[in-house]
Amino acid sequence: MNTVGVKDFTMLDLIKPESKRLRRHISAVINFAKFREERLVHGVELTQEVDALAAKKQQAEDENERLVNELRAATAVREQEAPEEARLKAENEGLATTVQEAFNQQTAVHEDSLRLKQELEQVKDRLAETKYAVLNAKEELEQLRAQIVPDPKRLKQELAALQEAVAHEKENVRQVEASGVEAARQLEAAERAEREMEAVLHAQARAAQPARPAPKPPAPHAPRPHARRLPCTLHEPRGPPPRPTPPRPTPLR
Repeated sequence: MNTVGVKDFTMLDLIKPESKRLRRHISAVINFAKFREERLVHGVELTQEVDALAAKKQQAEDENERLVNELRAATAVREQEAPEEARLKAENEGLATTVQEAFNQQTAVHEDSLRLKQELEQVKDRLAETKYAVLNAKEELEQLRAQIVPDPKRLKQELAALQEAVAHEKENVRQVEASGVEAARQLEAAERAEREMEAVLHAQARAAQPARPAPKPPAPHAPRPHARRLPCTLHEPRGPPPRPTPPRPTPLR
């Protein structure tokens, strides 16, 4: 009876009930029954909601346990791979230093190649100038031979001087051609070293990257047109040689 709201109910109400108190007790029981009936539907809904929340809670706890297990497994794998990771980092740093050194060497080789190319162009220019000088000397010699009156002694002296000059010019041409050949050889060696350095840099760059499907090998470098060896023979001048000034005829004695 305390549940239905009657706080003063005693055994005397059962043994010797009074009509007024009995009506009040019965009224309290009826009111409690109606109240319980009204609240029963809401209670069922609350019970269902509590059951659903409990199921979600259990599901979340299971998911949390699964994630915790995965985290532990990933942590264990990471701890196992830590030495390999440290080794790869150290190797990567070493490869980075090697690549930087190789890049510096390639830069130096490229600068040497450019310098040798400039020297080769200078040698070609000097060779062309010397070739023009030789052609002018030959033409001047022919003109002198046609204009000079035969004087055996003087003619021999002049011919000897001209032959000495021609021999000197030939020696100059030979020296220029020799220097041109040497410059071409040095240029070819520098370009070959540059190509080898590029191949080493490419291989080191591929080794420093993570494992991937092997790319297609790069096409071989085609020989550059300016790396041809300078021929050792004289070529025809690019343009017509300058006409020499006709010498004055030698007076007769």
